[in-house]
Amino acid sequence: MRHPKTHVLKCWTQYYQAVKSGAKPFEIRLNDRDYQVGDTLILKEFKPFGEAIGGGYLGDGQIVRTITYMTDFEQQPGYVVLGIPDQSESTRLREALRAIAESKDQWYVGRVSMQDFAAQALSSSHGEGTGIREPVTWFSGRMESRLLENDHKGGWDKTRCSMDFLLEQMDKKCRRFVGRHGSGETTERLIDLLADIANYAMMQADRLRTIPGITEER
Repeated sequence: MRHPKTHVLKCWTQYYQAVKSGAKPFEIRLNDRDYQVGDTLILKEFKPFGEAIGGGYLGDGQIVRTITYMTDFEQQPGYVVLGIPDQSESTRLREALRAIAESKDQWYVGRVSMQDFAAQALSSSHGEGTGIREPVTWFSGRMESRLLENDHKGGWDKTRCSMDFLLEQMDKKCRRFVGRHGSGETTERLIDLLADIANYAMMQADRLRTIPGITEER
């Protein structure tokens, strides 16, 4: 049994938006990549060039999903259905809160209506039920997708790369970003560079927190 792989895929707008909303928890794909349960899909919104002027990747969004189920039942030869439900903790929490808020049965804890409490929680959180600001949630997802794309390199523990190496790589990415910003580079590529820079900073912070003798300032 092989290790899980990461597949970066184009996804036409109508299907991308349906996956994003949760209405379409699956993909039907030609199995030319040896898809397997446990693999990760990174879907990027795309408009075919033949459909309209300005075709290509749209915006800077992407969706990361894990394949949880596969079948070729009643599919064209070579095609498979990939089950890719949104299994994030925040999604499960939103679904539970929504079920409470929309329940026809009224119940209370003391004088507090559970339906009102759930509805308020759904509408007031920064991070769609997590309490984390939406830009932070979005950008951390971009960082994770870039890490997934580079998992084959083996990580950043001290046996593989030094702190000096991580600093050098982050500096190279920063210089590359400065050189490409404003030069006609796509927003998608620029955001990928920023995610790489943030990941190198994260790797260094992760290494620092494991160094014996470092204590918090008081």
